[in-house]
Amino acid sequence: FLGKNIQRLFNQFWNYIIKGALGTVAVCTVYPLACSIIPTFSFILGVLSPIWMPILTLLFHILQILIYDASSAGEYGRKIFCLINIVITDFLLCGIVQPILVLFALIASPIISLLIAIYALLHRCTRGAYDKIIHKLVVKRLARIPAHDGFLARRVAGPGLAAEYFYQVASPEVLAALESLIEQNELKTYRSYVEQILMKPIDEYRQFFNSAFEPFSAQIQINNSGSTYGRMNDVVNEHIRSLRTTIEKRNDLLQLSRSAQHDRIRLTETDLT
Repeated sequence: FLGKNIQRLFNQFWNYIIKGALGTVAVCTVYPLACSIIPTFSFILGVLSPIWMPILTLLFHILQILIYDASSAGEYGRKIFCLINIVITDFLLCGIVQPILVLFALIASPIISLLIAIYALLHRCTRGAYDKIIHKLVVKRLARIPAHDGFLARRVAGPGLAAEYFYQVASPEVLAALESLIEQNELKTYRSYVEQILMKPIDEYRQFFNSAFEPFSAQIQINNSGSTYGRMNDVVNEHIRSLRTTIEKRNDLLQLSRSAQHDRIRLTETDLT
């Protein structure tokens, strides 16, 4: 994004100033000093290694024992504070506390289980006796079938509640519902048949027009109400709308309101035989 003149200035600055001038000074001054200081320092460290090496090794091992064990191949959590983990986790918790808890559980678990079993048995007996007494003395004598669910009683059986309960219906009612369904299907078939008859002139006109004028890239103008096809299309659409309106009114009269209770309607045994 910079021009060639600006890039040339940066290139000259880098090559002549940084690499040329500063690099030459560094090679002439820093490099000889480094060549003389580093071997001397290395020689001194090598001569004094019997003194500082044991101390450094001891400090390194103490650091690994107290803070972080870099030589261990175990889990990461076991590498941090190894001495504390060994003393607290392995010795105190696993070696002393855990056996004490095991001995306590060996004695306490059967006792607690026996107490729980006795409590459950007493609770079952007392609750059953309480329910029977209340049912015999209060509920059976004074209670009535509730009209709706409340905090004292909840309906669990009866019309619309029990799964084995069904509503009965007479044969004339079933016949009326069947006639309504058959008439709805007949109206659907009749509407489809009459719509095909009404659309037949338009389809024939479209087929004739396409076969005659399609080679000349001519198309029917559907939106042109002044043309023959437009007037014919308007008349047919008007008849179809009138037909659908009439049939929908009749379907509304024949439509039966359906709820979940209709699935529970059954005929009587005498009507089925």
